[in-house]
Amino acid sequence: MSVPTAALLAEAARAPATTGADLLAGLVAAVDLSVNLGMAATASLRFFRPATAGLMGAALGLARMARGRSAMAADALGLAYSQVSGTMQAHVEGSIALPLQIAFAARGAVTAHDLAAAGSSGPHDVIEGPFGYFALIEEQADPARIADRLGKNFGIAELSHKPFPTGRAAHAVLDGLNVLMAQDAIQGAEIERIDAFVPPLIARLVGRPAHADMTPSYARLCLPYLAASQIMQGALGPASYTPERLQDAAVLALAERVFVHTDGTHDPNAMSPQRLELHLKDGRALDLHIPHTLGAPGNPLSEAARDQKALACLAPALGDMAGQRLDALKRAIDALPRTDCGELVRLLAR
Repeated sequence: MSVPTAALLAEAARAPATTGADLLAGLVAAVDLSVNLGMAATASLRFFRPATAGLMGAALGLARMARGRSAMAADALGLAYSQVSGTMQAHVEGSIALPLQIAFAARGAVTAHDLAAAGSSGPHDVIEGPFGYFALIEEQADPARIADRLGKNFGIAELSHKPFPTGRAAHAVLDGLNVLMAQDAIQGAEIERIDAFVPPLIARLVGRPAHADMTPSYARLCLPYLAASQIMQGALGPASYTPERLQDAAVLALAERVFVHTDGTHDPNAMSPQRLELHLKDGRALDLHIPHTLGAPGNPLSEAARDQKALACLAPALGDMAGQRLDALKRAIDALPRTDCGELVRLLAR
């Protein structure tokens, strides 16, 4: 969602008369291609899918948004594929290059759109060709897995929200800890150890050890640190990644007692279900089965919770004006089917 949204809003800013209906249609097309490319994959991550699939989806979305240029969609998609990149090595190392790859992909989609509009051609068999996306980027894919979805189940209606300022793969455990600790009024000092039983993808993405020299980018993808920080320091937020917080001795000590185990799930792309065990120093053990991650379609956030997350993102830049801006943004989004994109772009640009 990040890559298509950035690319399409950038184009809307250049063409302020773009209708809201066309922006929405472009987002639907973009997210659908991105989601289906990921869902067709049958092997574990080799490349950073938000950048690779996101770039492809954004290029298609841009062509759909610009109605008069829909005939150039095949060239735009081919020119986008010619730029596809996004390494998981940045994720492994917790490098700032990981979020930068989102920006690179959005830029690539806009570039592909501009080149196609100027008359450049691109390769066309870029999904299932012998050197296409499935052959090179995913390595193993089964297009039949998505055949019944096309035109019926739209990915944009199945999006997840991120309630915590961390890697998405940590959210089920973080929410589970909140649930277990609240139901028995558990304090951090009472915890002996934490065991999380998760699919292999979750362990791969956030099962890394905590250490005193973590960068903020690494810490956001470190479940032991995130769990310990939430317990010992309260709700996670921007302050959780300051140098002082990252070197908190009590947090690091608890993080050493957070263990991430794979649960035997065979699907290399599964994120649920998960299970959490909380062992207390008095010998008690609390257990929680987590069928769906908080914010996912099976466990959606309430509107109030979504607003709370949006305010947390807006407040550092807008302070006391965050609430007014959020209300204005919601009104502008609700009006998109009937208006152009000008007001939305103006609100986002300030």
